[in-house]
Amino acid sequence: MGPTAPPNPEIHTQPAEPDVRDAEFGAPDAEFDTRDAEFDARDAEFDARDAEFDARDAEFDAADAEIYVQAVEI
Repeated sequence: MGPTAPPNPEIHTQPAEPDVRDAEFGAPDAEFDTRDAEFDARDAEFDARDAEFDARDAEFDAADAEIYVQAVEI
């Protein structure tokens, strides 16, 4: 193998100060997390209402079946 170049010190060193872009990207990320949590809460509410609807629908189907049985017996 031929000669190799010395390592570039700019690539292999850490910046002295934290990158300000981290803070810039952190705020939208936190906002997204908040909105995502709000969506999850609304989704859970929807699922609860959907379960209530399914229960009422099952009651309606049971009552409908009972009416059908009574009609057949007549």
